Amino acid sequence: MITIDVVAGNAIYASEYNNLRDDIAALGFVQITAGAGGITQYDFVYVSASDTILKADADTLTTARVVGVATETKAVGNATWVNCSDGGIITNAGWALTAGQDVYLSTVAGGITQDIGSLIRAGKYIVKLGIAITATKIKMRIESPTQSGL
Repeated sequence: MITIDVVAGNAIYASEYNNLRDDIAALGFVQITAGAGGITQYDFVYVSASDTILKADADTLTTARVVGVATETKAVGNATWVNCSDGGIITNAGWALTAGQDVYLSTVAGGITQDIGSLIRAGKYIVKLGIAITATKIKMRIESPTQSGL
Protein backbone atom coordinates (compact mmCIF):
# COMPACT_ATOMS: atom_id res chain seq x y z
CA MET A 1 0.00 0.00 0.00
CA ILE A 2 1.24 3.46 -0.90
CA THR A 3 0.50 6.31 1.50
CA ILE A 4 1.43 9.93 1.37
CA ASP A 5 0.80 12.47 4.10
CA VAL A 6 0.30 16.07 3.07
CA VAL A 7 -0.07 18.69 5.77
CA ALA A 8 -1.73 21.98 4.90
CA GLY A 9 0.89 24.45 3.72
CA ASN A 10 3.44 21.76 2.80
CA ALA A 11 4.33 21.13 -0.82
CA ILE A 12 4.63 17.91 -2.75
CA TYR A 13 7.69 18.18 -4.93
CA ALA A 14 7.47 17.22 -8.59
CA SER A 15 9.91 14.35 -8.11
CA GLU A 16 7.76 12.91 -5.28
CA TYR A 17 4.62 13.26 -7.38
CA ASN A 18 6.26 11.59 -10.39
CA ASN A 19 7.54 8.71 -8.23
CA LEU A 20 4.09 8.20 -6.71
CA ARG A 21 2.43 8.32 -10.14
CA ASP A 22 4.91 5.74 -11.46
CA ASP A 23 4.32 3.47 -8.45
CA ILE A 24 0.55 3.62 -8.98
CA ALA A 25 0.92 2.86 -12.69
CA ALA A 26 3.14 -0.13 -11.87
CA LEU A 27 0.28 -1.53 -9.77
CA GLY A 28 -1.96 -1.53 -12.85
CA PHE A 29 -3.86 1.72 -12.37
CA VAL A 30 -4.23 4.41 -15.03
CA GLN A 31 -5.96 7.78 -14.91
CA ILE A 32 -8.21 8.67 -17.84
CA THR A 33 -11.08 11.08 -18.50
CA ALA A 34 -14.68 9.89 -18.15
CA GLY A 35 -16.69 10.12 -21.37
CA ALA A 36 -20.40 10.55 -22.13
CA GLY A 37 -22.67 9.64 -19.26
CA GLY A 38 -19.86 9.59 -16.70
CA ILE A 39 -18.53 6.56 -14.88
CA THR A 40 -19.69 4.92 -11.66
CA GLN A 41 -17.39 3.09 -9.28
CA TYR A 42 -17.19 -0.63 -10.23
CA ASP A 43 -18.23 -0.04 -13.84
CA PHE A 44 -16.23 -2.16 -16.26
CA VAL A 45 -14.95 0.18 -18.95
CA TYR A 46 -13.39 0.42 -22.40
CA VAL A 47 -11.41 3.20 -24.10
CA SER A 48 -13.38 5.05 -26.78
CA ALA A 49 -12.04 6.38 -30.09
CA SER A 50 -11.91 9.84 -28.47
CA ASP A 51 -9.55 8.56 -25.72
CA THR A 52 -12.12 8.67 -22.93
CA ILE A 53 -13.48 5.78 -20.91
CA LEU A 54 -17.03 4.60 -21.39
CA LYS A 55 -19.08 1.84 -19.79
CA ALA A 56 -18.38 -1.47 -21.50
CA ASP A 57 -21.10 -3.91 -22.60
CA ALA A 58 -21.31 -7.20 -24.48
CA ASP A 59 -23.32 -5.79 -27.41
CA THR A 60 -20.55 -4.90 -29.90
CA LEU A 61 -16.89 -5.74 -30.37
CA THR A 62 -15.90 -2.12 -29.71
CA THR A 63 -17.79 -1.84 -26.41
CA ALA A 64 -16.70 -5.32 -25.30
CA ARG A 65 -12.97 -4.51 -25.27
CA VAL A 66 -12.73 -4.13 -21.50
CA VAL A 67 -9.58 -2.47 -20.13
CA GLY A 68 -10.47 -2.49 -16.45
CA VAL A 69 -12.85 -1.40 -13.71
CA ALA A 70 -13.45 2.15 -12.46
CA THR A 71 -12.27 2.72 -8.90
CA GLU A 72 -14.37 5.85 -8.35
CA THR A 73 -17.43 7.70 -9.66
CA LYS A 74 -16.75 10.65 -11.97
CA ALA A 75 -18.86 12.95 -14.13
CA VAL A 76 -18.19 13.53 -17.84
CA GLY A 77 -14.87 15.27 -18.47
CA ASN A 78 -13.35 14.42 -15.09
CA ALA A 79 -10.35 12.13 -14.75
CA THR A 80 -10.89 8.86 -12.89
CA TRP A 81 -8.66 5.96 -11.90
CA VAL A 82 -9.15 2.63 -13.67
CA ASN A 83 -7.80 -0.64 -12.27
CA CYS A 84 -6.27 -2.48 -15.22
CA SER A 85 -4.42 -5.05 -13.15
CA ASP A 86 -4.64 -8.63 -14.26
CA GLY A 87 -5.08 -10.95 -11.31
CA GLY A 88 -6.04 -8.18 -8.90
CA ILE A 89 -9.01 -8.60 -6.58
CA ILE A 90 -11.95 -6.19 -6.78
CA THR A 91 -14.39 -6.00 -3.85
CA ASN A 92 -17.89 -4.53 -4.10
CA ALA A 93 -20.28 -5.07 -1.20
CA GLY A 94 -23.18 -4.56 -3.65
CA TRP A 95 -22.41 -7.69 -5.67
CA ALA A 96 -24.22 -10.98 -4.98
CA LEU A 97 -22.01 -13.41 -6.87
CA THR A 98 -21.77 -17.19 -6.66
CA ALA A 99 -18.26 -18.03 -5.48
CA GLY A 100 -16.30 -20.31 -7.78
CA GLN A 101 -18.19 -19.27 -10.92
CA ASP A 102 -16.85 -17.19 -13.79
CA VAL A 103 -17.91 -13.56 -14.12
CA TYR A 104 -18.67 -12.03 -17.55
CA LEU A 105 -19.37 -8.61 -19.00
CA SER A 106 -23.13 -8.15 -19.32
CA THR A 107 -25.31 -6.32 -21.86
CA VAL A 108 -26.02 -3.68 -19.21
CA ALA A 109 -23.48 -0.87 -19.64
CA GLY A 110 -20.67 -1.32 -17.11
CA GLY A 111 -22.31 -4.38 -15.59
CA ILE A 112 -21.48 -8.00 -14.92
CA THR A 113 -23.25 -11.35 -15.11
CA GLN A 114 -22.57 -14.97 -14.28
CA ASP A 115 -25.21 -16.16 -16.77
CA ILE A 116 -23.15 -16.98 -19.87
CA GLY A 117 -26.14 -18.80 -21.36
CA SER A 118 -28.11 -15.57 -21.75
CA LEU A 119 -25.20 -13.99 -23.64
CA ILE A 120 -24.86 -16.98 -25.95
CA ARG A 121 -28.61 -17.16 -26.64
CA ALA A 122 -28.64 -13.45 -27.52
CA GLY A 123 -25.60 -13.75 -29.80
CA LYS A 124 -23.59 -11.26 -27.72
CA TYR A 125 -19.85 -11.02 -27.17
CA ILE A 126 -18.41 -13.16 -24.38
CA VAL A 127 -15.86 -11.39 -22.18
CA LYS A 128 -14.68 -13.29 -19.15
CA LEU A 129 -13.71 -10.77 -16.47
CA GLY A 130 -12.51 -13.22 -13.85
CA ILE A 131 -13.82 -15.57 -11.21
CA ALA A 132 -15.91 -14.85 -8.12
CA ILE A 133 -13.92 -15.84 -5.05
CA THR A 134 -16.69 -14.72 -2.67
CA ALA A 135 -20.13 -13.15 -3.10
CA THR A 136 -18.50 -9.71 -3.20
CA LYS A 137 -15.03 -10.32 -4.71
CA ILE A 138 -13.77 -10.97 -8.23
CA LYS A 139 -10.24 -12.12 -9.01
CA MET A 140 -9.76 -10.25 -12.26
CA ARG A 141 -8.49 -12.01 -15.37
CA ILE A 142 -9.94 -10.04 -18.29
CA GLU A 143 -10.00 -11.96 -21.56
CA SER A 144 -10.46 -10.73 -25.12
CA PRO A 145 -14.03 -10.69 -26.43
CA THR A 146 -15.26 -13.60 -28.54
CA GLN A 147 -18.44 -13.61 -30.63
CA SER A 148 -21.00 -16.08 -29.38
CA GLY A 149 -23.02 -18.04 -31.91
CA LEU A 150 -26.64 -19.00 -31.93
